[in-house]
Parts: sequence; C-alpha cells; structure tokens
Amino acid sequence: MEQVAKLVINHIAKSILSLDSEIFIEISQHIVTHIMQSVSTYDEADYILRDGLFAKFIDAEQFSDAAQILSGTNLDSISRPYTEKEKVDVYVKCAGAILI
Repeated sequence: MEQVAKLVINHIAKSILSLDSEIFIEISQHIVTHIMQSVSTYDEADYILRDGLFAKFIDAEQFSDAAQILSGTNLDSISRPYTEKEKVDVYVKCAGAILI
C-alpha cells in the first residue's frame, strides 16, 4: 500500500509543475508540509515539489523563501539516494538565492 501511495504522490508532484505559480505554490507547500509530518518517506515527490517551489520563488524574486524551501531537502535520504552532483546542485542553488 505504501508503494502505491509513493507512486501517487510522485505523479501528483510531477503533474502540478505546470500549474499557475500561485496555485502551484499553495498546493506544493501544503503537500510538502504533510510529507514532512509523515512517518513514511516520499523523498522523490518532496524533491520535485521543493525544486518546483524554488523555481517559482526565484521567478517571483522571493530569494530567501526559495533558498529556505530547497534547503529542506533531505539529501541524506536512504529511499531516494542523491548523487554528489545533485547535492552540489542543491547547495549552489541555495547559496545563489541567498547572495542575490
């Protein structure tokens, strides 16, 4: 059952990326909040949503919010292992947003 839930959450995360910024931000923040409170891991969906939120916040010139949301990514996840390149990409994006 948990595997089905992960697939559904991942599908939703990918599907809403093209929504209007305001709607995407509202839905994504709601989902990310619930993912953080969940005992089970939805790391792939969490990353997709956080990366999407990061892009929307950058577009809206909300740089601090962008860095804060992306920095919440669990880069030490066991269920969704990140490559060194992916980790560096997250760190560089966060640092870049803070420096702007």
